[in-house]
Amino acid sequence: MGNLRPKRQIVLLTLFTFLFSVVFPLGFAGNNVTHAASVLPDYYSGNDPEIGGFEEFKIDSGDLYDGVHGDGTLNVSVTFAVYNGEELSVDWSSNRPVYHVFVKGGPGGNLYSYGQGATEDWGLTAPINDNNDQVYAISHVTFYYTEEIEEVIEPLQLTSVCSDQRGKARFRIYNPNSFDLDFSYENVDNDNVGGTGTALAEDYTFFYVDAADNTANTTKLYWEGGSTVKASSNQYCKYEVTVIKEWQNSSN
Repeated sequence: MGNLRPKRQIVLLTLFTFLFSVVFPLGFAGNNVTHAASVLPDYYSGNDPEIGGFEEFKIDSGDLYDGVHGDGTLNVSVTFAVYNGEELSVDWSSNRPVYHVFVKGGPGGNLYSYGQGATEDWGLTAPINDNNDQVYAISHVTFYYTEEIEEVIEPLQLTSVCSDQRGKARFRIYNPNSFDLDFSYENVDNDNVGGTGTALAEDYTFFYVDAADNTANTTKLYWEGGSTVKASSNQYCKYEVTVIKEWQNSSN
């Protein structure tokens, strides 16, 4: 019987640890919050810092509730960690890149900066109160973004298909982008003869260049921000001819 008491104490301690983790799932006891943001913040005294070149969207003290907030351009979904009626940290995700987030609390705030932009982060807090080593309650959150989103252009993919007896070299372009993309081309082995066209979004586009005899008919393809090059294939094009016969009614 003397061995049962230590086991019971271990069970009670384990149960207490589990209940404590359920009551304080976000890493804070009292309001000592563990920072979990993906970047370290910079402290700024006073209110929101002025950062040139960005639009600002603020979730003010009366609107600190979970859900989607926005200004017509930026939409932000936020979730607050609340303890004793105070918002102590915030998770967020957005519909467009955000470059800075300012979390105000007490006499200043923490500025989280994301370089090339981010569309989500978590565990953002206001600064720590030096008097009690606890974070200040969040009074508002400001997001910095730009209205213009830089469009990333994926490279066009150029393939040499075949050459025909008409002195034409056939090429194929695949455009992996979700938008059409204008291009130009030239045959550097044939006095740079070429032309222009439009590569259809997420589709294949074909074009022909005038070929020169006894050369590789190396063709360069250009588009906004990029280029590629490909020599012509030595394979001859194969054409299928379909003959359609129309039979008329003998009564006509």
